Amino acid sequence: MRDRSSTIRIVELSDIGSNLAEIVDEVSRQESRVIVEQAGTPVAAVVSAEDLRRLDRFDRAWAGRTRALETFGTAFADEPTAEIEERVGRIVAQPRRAGDGVDPPRAIPAPIL
Repeated sequence: MRDRSSTIRIVELSDIGSNLAEIVDEVSRQESRVIVEQAGTPVAAVVSAEDLRRLDRFDRAWAGRTRALETFGTAFADEPTAEIEERVGRIVAQPRRAGDGVDPPRAIPAPIL
């Protein structure tokens, strides 16, 4: 696990070549993450292999969750938002009527479609 006390270092793209070995060594020891800038604009980053694996796992998990939301949104694309909110409100209220003690939310946020 990465030491949370490591720092983020900013390096200008033109300085990478002469400092590459030092940067890779520093990053591989997880002492820092490096942001590469070109004319003051971040254009890339140098991270450890462990950080890259963690980022890849996060991306795959995020894609799975996003896919589920996209599927839900597509299924209800033709439904007016007010109607969806009303239906969800009825569904959430059902357990309370059944007496299981679960309170429905006070307000149902508009879906992001």
